[in-house]
Amino acid sequence: MTLDAGVALEPLRVALLRHAQREAEAAVAAAERQAAEEQAVATTEADARVSAARKRGEAEAANAAVIDDARVRQEARTLILLAETSVYDEMRRRTHEAVRRLRDDSCYPRLRGRLETEGRARLGADAVSHDDPTGGVVIEAAGRRIEATLDALADWAVDALDVDVAAGSTP
Repeated sequence: MTLDAGVALEPLRVALLRHAQREAEAAVAAAERQAAEEQAVATTEADARVSAARKRGEAEAANAAVIDDARVRQEARTLILLAETSVYDEMRRRTHEAVRRLRDDSCYPRLRGRLETEGRARLGADAVSHDDPTGGVVIEAAGRRIEATLDALADWAVDALDVDVAAGSTP
């Protein structure tokens, strides 16, 4: 009797997601505080640049002011996007660190075994596996590869948050 891999992995997926979610929530909270600080600095700088551009534009001509305002707004938007991207990257880095700490947890041997068992079930009995240096396992057979690594699980958890850096929000 074979179990559907998705059903068999569901408790593991839920536990990993819950653990990663808690870690991600803490990272998101810290990242949001940092983003707010960086955004405030970027906004202040942008406001100063807009003000300076307006003064130059009034002195030079109305047309020049419009051009400078657009450029300054674009620069400000770029600064804000860079700050948000930095925060998102930091959240991903912290999530990787948190999930890698599972290697030191007493549940890790079971988790690693489960990942390997599921990978072998998908690729066949002749599949070859090896430990990933960051945790987890890589299984290969007949040109196919499953990376059941802790980093892959961390990426999956962060991606599940569905953060849109360009839009500056989550759904």
